[in-house]
Amino acid sequence: MPFPHISFGAQVYLYDDFLGASLNPAIAGTTENSGTAAIVVGQEGGVGGLVTGTTGGNRSQFTTGVNHLPSSGSIEVQWRAKPVTSVADVAYFYGLTDTVSIEFPIEISGTTITSNASNAVGIMYDTAATTDAWRVVAVNGDVDATPVIVTLNGVNAAPTADVYEQFRFEVTPEGDVSVSYGKENGLETVQGFQQVAFIANAVSPSALLTPIAIVETRTTAAKTAYVDALLVQSGRDGDL
Repeated sequence: MPFPHISFGAQVYLYDDFLGASLNPAIAGTTENSGTAAIVVGQEGGVGGLVTGTTGGNRSQFTTGVNHLPSSGSIEVQWRAKPVTSVADVAYFYGLTDTVSIEFPIEISGTTITSNASNAVGIMYDTAATTDAWRVVAVNGDVDATPVIVTLNGVNAAPTADVYEQFRFEVTPEGDVSVSYGKENGLETVQGFQQVAFIANAVSPSALLTPIAIVETRTTAAKTAYVDALLVQSGRDGDL
């Protein structure tokens, strides 16, 4: 008996609310030393916790898989997350990258950008920067884009401990990216969820990508972030 034909549609789709007692098998948590990346049990609505080790440079991250190819159709990724511990001496990155190995995709020291990934795009906050602010950053085939500082109401945007933020990335088949950001007040984002940057040729259309949320401590104290939700969808290759 032949296998029946089933049309699954043109989109690959994953939504996770970090519910239950353990991570969805589609999501990998990776850490260093004493860090953890796991479901936080007993949290209303579901929460994943990223906790670094206590050595400077220790990282904790969530990824899925390098399953999303821009040239097969637009990629959309959205994260909802917040710092739990102090936002001093810390770095955060939410977006997409090209490996599931533990790696902070794009960093900054002073005003100097260092890309560890070959292809990545995201919103990055790093207290090693001269100016503390969220930046939209990207690297395409080891070539860095010019960072864009995120502003809300004309003021540089930055994380606040225990305040949720939302980060959305729309990557076109050509590798361009539109980035939207919102900082929440209760369950309402500030002035809605708004586009804060557009970068042309942000990533290579032929680069397989994974969503990533990562925190890195810049001191000898553990840093914690809560990830409340992840949405990713991308084009499906081939004719259905």
